[in-house]
Amino acid sequence: MNIITEKQIAKTIKNVINEYIEGNLATPLVDNSEMIVEMARINMNENGKKFIFPSNAWEIKIWSDDHNPPHFHIMRNGWNVSFVIETGERLEILSRGSESTDLDYMCANVTKWLDSPCALLPQITNRQNANIQWIQIHG
Repeated sequence: MNIITEKQIAKTIKNVINEYIEGNLATPLVDNSEMIVEMARINMNENGKKFIFPSNAWEIKIWSDDHNPPHFHIMRNGWNVSFVIETGERLEILSRGSESTDLDYMCANVTKWLDSPCALLPQITNRQNANIQWIQIHG
């Protein structure tokens, strides 16, 4: 099993950003028909920092077979709620959890999270990272 280091992931993301900025991402980088990108793995707990949606409590995912507009899902305790990447607007509630405070927290903090620096590559925001991930897996 190959283990990918954080440094390798950061380098790959940086390269994708540069390709995106230069307009060279006309097609996906990989065969993505079965790929699922789990953004929570990028926004993880490390070095004692406090994250808005830490990966040990929240799942943030972009599904490879999902529809437009570009969006991501935040999941916790039975909740699965999608949000538009560009605006942070709630798109759809796919499943409801037992704690309404989870939904309240998502809605109150999603824009702040999108505008925050990416944990893995702080030169970009979570919004920029989400856009790059969407383009990479959806073409």
